[in-house]
Amino acid sequence: MANYADTSNDNGGHAVAHRFYGSLLFFLPDFERAKEHLESAIASYEQLNSERLVDEYGHDPKVLSLLFLAQVQNYRGYPDRTVPLVHEAITPAESLNFPYGTAHAHWIASQTFLDINDFGESGQHSKKILTISEEKRFPFFSCIGAILSGWAGHCVQDPEAFKQLEHNFRRLETISPGMVTLQHIATLIDALIREQQFDQAKRRILDAVNDSNKIGCKYRLPEFIRLKGLCLLAEKKADLHEVENIFLESLNLARQHKAKLWELRTANSLARVWGDQKERQKAYDLL
Repeated sequence: MANYADTSNDNGGHAVAHRFYGSLLFFLPDFERAKEHLESAIASYEQLNSERLVDEYGHDPKVLSLLFLAQVQNYRGYPDRTVPLVHEAITPAESLNFPYGTAHAHWIASQTFLDINDFGESGQHSKKILTISEEKRFPFFSCIGAILSGWAGHCVQDPEAFKQLEHNFRRLETISPGMVTLQHIATLIDALIREQQFDQAKRRILDAVNDSNKIGCKYRLPEFIRLKGLCLLAEKKADLHEVENIFLESLNLARQHKAKLWELRTANSLARVWGDQKERQKAYDLL
């Protein structure tokens, strides 16, 4: 589709095709190629500068390209580039007479800030999702907004937030099993670990790893493996050698994916293990 669009002399079709292809490459992941296609989509849209594509294709390719590009930059290790891209996307998204598309934009924005543990910004966007879904009766986005706001609330120790997150994740599994559930399962796993429900967290991690490999959506796989290491580390008689190997597996996979976000996160987890084992120089060198 992207190759055809390159020869079609149709900027609108070119923007839509490269937006779709760029977002699919993000999920694989192939962040470098995703960046190229998303930037190409934005450039084509700029030449067109038309909102008619919302009516024709059901989304604004520039808004979604900017938001997926923000996620790509996040994972590549450039959070300073992420925030301006999100803000650039949200302004036109809120001006569209297209509530579903606006909710979709806030969904990606909330998820983007969640990935860098900015629960304040993530929570603000999730509240906007909930407002839109309540007004327009979007059950899908109602689940998404509640999961994301539940995670943000759990981070600030809201006593009701975990139940909200867990309940709405189960709803999401019924409404949209598969790809979308996989995008949000790390949120539930993180909360389960915070709640010290390690056995349930391990079951969810196993599901996440299996589904990642089955669907071919592996952009979060290094993080799932790191979370597995955290669960084992929490055991009373943790096998530190096994934990170290799991963290190394996560670290190597993050490097293969060129995912600096996960590489840094796993490096911190592994460095703590080495530091606790009095291997501080080794930990220092890694960081």
